[in-house]
Amino acid sequence: MIDLSHGSAIRWQDLRQLSFPGRSLYGVLGHPVGHSLSPPMQEAAFRDCGLSACYLRIEVPEAELAEAVQELVRLGFRGWNCTLPLKRAMKGLAGWLDPWASLLDTVNTVCVHEGKLAGWNTDGPGWEQALREAFGVDLSALGIFVVGAGGTAQALARYAFWRGCSKLWITNRTWEKALQLARELQEWARELGRPSWIEPIRWEALERAQAKPPADLLLHATSVGLEGEGGLAFLSSLLEGKLLVYDVVYGRGKPTWLVEEAQKRGLQAADGLSLLLHQGALAFQIWTGCDPPLETMRQALLSAAGRKWN
Repeated sequence: MIDLSHGSAIRWQDLRQLSFPGRSLYGVLGHPVGHSLSPPMQEAAFRDCGLSACYLRIEVPEAELAEAVQELVRLGFRGWNCTLPLKRAMKGLAGWLDPWASLLDTVNTVCVHEGKLAGWNTDGPGWEQALREAFGVDLSALGIFVVGAGGTAQALARYAFWRGCSKLWITNRTWEKALQLARELQEWARELGRPSWIEPIRWEALERAQAKPPADLLLHATSVGLEGEGGLAFLSSLLEGKLLVYDVVYGRGKPTWLVEEAQKRGLQAADGLSLLLHQGALAFQIWTGCDPPLETMRQALLSAAGRKWN
């Protein structure tokens, strides 16, 4: 007996044991993926729009992605989301890419039509909508300090650049990764003839309070600090003035440490729950052609996370 209760996931090899007659199939692929809050959010949207569909958590190790995708197509899945570390590999499997998937070098949303895969990236546009909802700001007007240089940080830094952000500071525990991302963006700026301020900053310099980027927005995109301050205590010295704070990760039951710390200091701050909401709403629209019932999705997401909207 396969348990598909809340918080559980199914191995892609076991999907053939399930039967959902008359229902369209969707899911989220990842490794691990049992923590994902996307299923209650998407299934609430399906119900609200009167669609007979289900959305599953599907465990797919990166090495098995191509084989798993073949099985999903064979079983009639109409689309899916994917989480890290699958987003870049998924790009290579899609026959068609939307412009953001190409520019950001990752795919987080797939739509299947006649056995062919179309790849989309809704993370960037979803993040932009989350910022507009939380802070009422436009990306092009912001100087952004990006903490992290992994997959999510790379995608959002690239998105900010292409949306017209001309000031970016980038830091990462591994200096080479911060330097590589900064150089990529600097090269794009030169090719476009765009005046841009893009600077890598050493993590150690921030820890020693030797650097203080004059940013408008602090974007945290690492796995550090989810349960507590962890290795992020040095960011406290930056939480002043009118700095906006966005933490890509999100907490269950309450916001992340960074968001709470910023709010204690009177700053506007939000965490990745809003990104999850807005990227998911865009994915729903891509799959169904329906206007996403945003408030229904929001309430389902909040309930699943044990949260109240700030």
